[in-house]
Amino acid sequence: LPDRLFSDIARSYRSASQDVRGDVRELIPEFFSCPEFLENLSRLDFGISHSTGEKVDDVKLPSWAKDDPLLFVTLHRQVLESHYVSENLPVWIDLIRGWKQRDVESLNASHPLSYEGAIDLGSITDPLERETTTGIIHNFGQTPRKLFNSSHPSRNLSGTLSLPVKVKRGVCEDALALTRDPRPLKRFDSPVAHITIDSSGKAYPTPHRELLHPSRSDDGIRWDRDNEILQAFSRGIIAQAIESIYPTCATFADPDTLVTGSSDSIVRVWHVSYEQSSRGVLVLSLAHLLRGHSGPVSCIQASRTWSVAVSGSSDGSAVLWDLNRGSYVRSIWHAEGNISSQDASVNFVAINESTGYISTCSTRFLWLHTIAARPIAKLDLLLCDPTSQVSSIAFHEREYSQLGILAVGDGKGSVVLYTWNADGTPEGTKAQWEFVEVRRLLPNVDHLQPSRLFNSLALWVGDASGNVFRWAIPD
Repeated sequence: LPDRLFSDIARSYRSASQDVRGDVRELIPEFFSCPEFLENLSRLDFGISHSTGEKVDDVKLPSWAKDDPLLFVTLHRQVLESHYVSENLPVWIDLIRGWKQRDVESLNASHPLSYEGAIDLGSITDPLERETTTGIIHNFGQTPRKLFNSSHPSRNLSGTLSLPVKVKRGVCEDALALTRDPRPLKRFDSPVAHITIDSSGKAYPTPHRELLHPSRSDDGIRWDRDNEILQAFSRGIIAQAIESIYPTCATFADPDTLVTGSSDSIVRVWHVSYEQSSRGVLVLSLAHLLRGHSGPVSCIQASRTWSVAVSGSSDGSAVLWDLNRGSYVRSIWHAEGNISSQDASVNFVAINESTGYISTCSTRFLWLHTIAARPIAKLDLLLCDPTSQVSSIAFHEREYSQLGILAVGDGKGSVVLYTWNADGTPEGTKAQWEFVEVRRLLPNVDHLQPSRLFNSLALWVGDASGNVFRWAIPD
């Protein structure tokens, strides 16, 4: 029935908080992370509501969400991570899994059959009674198991006062405090194209067409586009050479998975293993052959957290691939209107490990999408600085941050930190997201074309002079 579908946030809230008939629905994780679940993207016919006479379609949102599911989810997550929720979390624990779970005076009593051990279905011999009882259980669900018999202690929020500054406040909170170390942490004998950070925080720069293994800094891969060869090496010695695959770019999704792009427009997924011998050399074996581009693959990134790879191509598209199934998911297009093919070529891609957001960059545009390829914000780069070209992009990585940060390096050696928000939306209109510059990091000298790696505490910048610098919050 259309009236029983989840179609209105306000109505669902009233039902759960005020209805005496016992609506005990709780919020699923999508309320804090996935705006697409609030939209009828497939335009399915859910029927007409008998109570309102309206067609059931996208979920109706509160006015403060500005008719935008992404803004609703974003603000909802901010509230979840707020100081107020942290202070009152023990109250929720007491109600759901603690000593007030069956407290009638707390207005928290659920249907008697929903509690653990309330009924033994095996002891019911009457078929009709058994069927009725089973139906009631299925309709009302099951109350979580009681874990605590006394009030849950409050979280020690005052303990954060003794933490170091960069643990309490990081890049997102104090971007203006970022300071570059006076000396480079690394000096390399060629332009830096990639930076790998190991578990101890040590930085390993590599030149173009070389990539280190994420957990073994002595092992990695090299590729030669001219000779059409992909090489795997261990401790500096070539262990394997694979010919005729025309490699142009590569990335490790995890220590066991390598993804490469080629000038023949094919994306290849490789299984990484180690030969069972005393040397234990790195070996690549082809797992998936992915076709979706009509032009050479120019860039690629992968995330095991989201089990997705994103490849950019000169055909103006960025394709999302399912790493588990080895299959095409969807495309993001930069080629639109009168944009030339050269301006539409996707040169850089990045994936945010915490949110799944995907950034793609062509000569003309910088785009931000959700993991489901829902567009968020777009920046016309020619309006920012028509004399400079983007040389690299990277997300600030942290488990949660109220202020998302995307670092964009340009050919003049500077790095611009962008965030995105809908603060500039005119009153009474749907939320309009846009990129907003947070800070521009300028080099002391002209270090061209920075490559960078952003983690929770610092921004690592490698340049064409072979230097690797760290930008961090001072102690």
